[in-house]
Amino acid sequence: MIKRQRTKKLPKYLHVSETIRERIRNQTWKPGEQLPPARVFAEEFDVTPVTVWKALDELDREKLTYRVQGKGTFVTEHGRHSPPGLIGVIMQTEGHCYGTIFHRLVHAIAERHGHTAAGSIGPEKGCPQTDRERYLEQFLVRDLDALIVDGRTITPFRTLARNWPNGRDLTFLHRFESREHFPDANLVLTDWEVGGESAARHVLDQGCDRLAFFTFGKPGVDESGMGSRRQYHWQVRYGIERAIAAYGGDPERDLRIVVDAPGTDTGAVLRKALADGFRGVVCISDHRALKVYREAQAVQLNIGRDVLVTGFFDTPWASSLHPMLTSVSVQESRLAEVAAECVAEGWHGHHIKVPPVLVVRESTGMTSNEELAEREREVV
Repeated sequence: MIKRQRTKKLPKYLHVSETIRERIRNQTWKPGEQLPPARVFAEEFDVTPVTVWKALDELDREKLTYRVQGKGTFVTEHGRHSPPGLIGVIMQTEGHCYGTIFHRLVHAIAERHGHTAAGSIGPEKGCPQTDRERYLEQFLVRDLDALIVDGRTITPFRTLARNWPNGRDLTFLHRFESREHFPDANLVLTDWEVGGESAARHVLDQGCDRLAFFTFGKPGVDESGMGSRRQYHWQVRYGIERAIAAYGGDPERDLRIVVDAPGTDTGAVLRKALADGFRGVVCISDHRALKVYREAQAVQLNIGRDVLVTGFFDTPWASSLHPMLTSVSVQESRLAEVAAECVAEGWHGHHIKVPPVLVVRESTGMTSNEELAEREREVV
């Protein structure tokens, strides 16, 4: 056993980390090679394993080394970042779409040897913004290596900006509905406009020249820290308007907004839109399509022939409705994989939009994506 004279000014763990650091620089262990186990260093320096682990923590923070759970500590290779460590995730963890994104994100981070801590900013409705700010502050006290946030309208963005300084690893996932500026943040977002445009173009292709957009809120709502034009359902609307204009229509004349809001006789509004000739309906979320089905059937209109309907998020609702619902998939797995890659590679300032994919079913007059492809070949 080697016993060394230690400088009194240096804590034991710093003396150990400095010695290991010098050996790495002198290539005692080359990039990619594994360091000896903690017990070996403990015997060499006559310290406890806890002291060695603390010393290795210092080297990890400097990105000279990285740890692989169950295997040990390795010297960082050129161009390689250390594994992501503890990743805070603030997003909805349940539901057909958001729950799927969350669970696949956790799996993708684990594959990269990271760990996930999920946080809440309170329920969707009925939670004061001051409570959301407090919940977020309490969550950010944790020793997080990176943070992933579904930047929805209710997120307290100003609190986030105060408590998570620029330069720390931050990724907004799926949505970013904020006026606040986060210059170093990654944006891994659903391309909502492309989703709206693809749904609208598909319906327009079937001969509908007037569309209704069935959504849940009006633009311009002033929430704390939120930019109304960034609200995802209005980005879908802009995509629909772009499709109508591309087909020679006038969005002011050929698009009607139907709001599914409490206290509104939504059924009567839908029936009026159908009677006025708005026979193509794009719904935000698949479950709203059920209301369209009911109102169309009430006035003896056939879904898939007289009225063409698309949903959004391609949830189990789409397959359970009769006729089955054409819907827009946001590609949950792809979103999760890209966000996990952001934290694993230490990216900063990357802006990535994941394009949704239209899944064609009977509600738009076709029975499969193969039939859609066949018609596209005929056009070509």
